[in-house]
Amino acid sequence: MGSTVLHKEAEFRHVYHWMTKKVLTISKKENLLHAAKKMARYNVSCLVVEEYNKPVGIITERDYIKKVVVEEKEPHKFLVEDVMTLAVRSLPEDADVISAFALLKKYHFRRFPVINRKGELSGILTHGDILKAMNQIIQHLDWKLVRTKIAFSEFEKHLKETDVV
Repeated sequence: MGSTVLHKEAEFRHVYHWMTKKVLTISKKENLLHAAKKMARYNVSCLVVEEYNKPVGIITERDYIKKVVVEEKEPHKFLVEDVMTLAVRSLPEDADVISAFALLKKYHFRRFPVINRKGELSGILTHGDILKAMNQIIQHLDWKLVRTKIAFSEFEKHLKETDVV
C-alpha cells in the first residue's frame, strides 16, 4: 500500500499531469500575419512550430514585437521561420514539475513544449501551469503535515495514558 501511494504521489509531480494538453501549433512556412491573428483569436502568447508532430521552434508575442513590429516588417511578407525561436527546449511527459520550474528560471523561459516518448508534441507547460502545480503540491504537503501532527499527538496521548512516558 505504501509504495502505491508513493508511486501515485510521484506521478502527481509529472509534467504530464499539469501541462496544457491542447497546444496551438503552426507551420514554419505560414506567414507572420496568420500567426499573429491565430494568437489573437485564441488569446495565447505563443504558438509551437511543428513539423511531423514534433516541435521545431516556438513563436511568441515577444518575438513578434521585437522582430516584426519594432523592425517595421510587413507581416504578410515574412514567414514564421524568419522570426521563430529555434533553440526550443522540450520536456518529456514524465519530467518532474519542480525540476521544470528550476529550468524555467535557469533559462529565463516562460514555457516548455512537452513531448512523448516518440518525441512528438503532447502539450505545453507554462508558468501558469507550474503555479497551479506548486499550489496543489503545497496544499498536499500541508495536509500530510497536519495529518502527521494529529497522528503523533494521538500516539503521544496514548503513551501517556499507558504510563509509558
